[in-house]
Amino acid sequence: EKIVGKAQIIAQLPHDKESKIAGCRLTEGRITKTDKLRVMREDKVLGTVRASSLKQRKQELDKVEQGEFGIYFEPQLNFQVGDVIEAYVPPRMV
Repeated sequence: EKIVGKAQIIAQLPHDKESKIAGCRLTEGRITKTDKLRVMREDKVLGTVRASSLKQRKQELDKVEQGEFGIYFEPQLNFQVGDVIEAYVPPRMV
């Protein structure tokens, strides 16, 4: 597999009663809605998710290449500030 992007979660933003949005800062590469994503805490995988929404300054995007952004995960995970998101391409697609 190939890591194509990384972001650090810097905030938890409420979305509705049962879900939240991760406020993130891109630290490496890029993240797109079609990427496979995994949420990491201290080098342990919390879960594999996909981005159902990527927003930067309230604008819906297909790809984030710099700066801060919000991401809505499916399925929802119990993430924390400080967790890392890795975007990757599975081996068969590299």
